[in-house]
Amino acid sequence: MRMFKVFFFAILGFVGMYILACVFMPSRFEVTRDIEINTNSLIVFNQVNDFQNWNNWEPWAEMDSTIVNTYGDITAGEGAYREWTAEKIGNGNMKITNSEILKQIDFDITLSEWCTFYGYFIFKPTETGVKVSWTDEGDLPFLSRGFGPIFDVIMGADFEKGLNNLKIYCENLPSRTENMKIINWEAQPYVYILDSCEANDISSKLGEVY
Repeated sequence: MRMFKVFFFAILGFVGMYILACVFMPSRFEVTRDIEINTNSLIVFNQVNDFQNWNNWEPWAEMDSTIVNTYGDITAGEGAYREWTAEKIGNGNMKITNSEILKQIDFDITLSEWCTFYGYFIFKPTETGVKVSWTDEGDLPFLSRGFGPIFDVIMGADFEKGLNNLKIYCENLPSRTENMKIINWEAQPYVYILDSCEANDISSKLGEVY
């Protein structure tokens, strides 16, 4: 009987300490990781800006082979939508709310049985390529605040894996990008590539560039 009382009060004390910790812990979480990728920034931007390209590098596909993705009518840029079902990591959806070419991509994320939170990628040019920062942030339910520091460890590891996958994939794409340029025409960004060929090779060249 005495052992039972000791065990009971120990559990009660632990619960009390956890609730007290939740009172003083931050009500929001923020997880950020970054990496430098040595290739043309347009290649990297396109991998993030188009949800159909996430299969090339996102970390969760390696963690759960049961993931099934469904896409909306728009898959790239502002308004793009993606939802998924998965046995291990759970169900969820994402929507791109803002896309500024070679600058930033913002999106909302909703996970099953949890709240909606906010994420974004920031792209900054470097001498040899682009620095990519990936951030997720949002509110924590009261009883989840005690796990706030753990989110950075767990989610941060996923971000590091995903960014490393993105780096490897983009740096190994067999693409010619040295003559790729961006212009703004009536406030709308366009991408064009400078190249040349013989008249007989126009069709094959267009296919290669595309």
